Amino acid sequence: QFLSRFSSGLTGNILQLIHESPGITRKEIAEKLGVASPTITRAVLHLAEKKWVILLKEGRNTRHYLPEERGYILQKEIADSA
Repeated sequence: QFLSRFSSGLTGNILQLIHESPGITRKEIAEKLGVASPTITRAVLHLAEKKWVILLKEGRNTRHYLPEERGYILQKEIADSA
């Protein structure tokens, strides 16, 4: 299952934030998690390579989204684990 692989740690926290705040920037993710921006960048780029996160450039900012089917899986697994 998706969340069983990512439910804990930085990756899970990043995915949860993107799910809760579609369009969040890396800077916002770093601030909310209290983690250095380069660490967030590495993690997000890895997720984008795996197609778990969509990156959309808007001017100087890159916004982060979950692909629709990924968001559904994440939402379902969060509900099931609650």
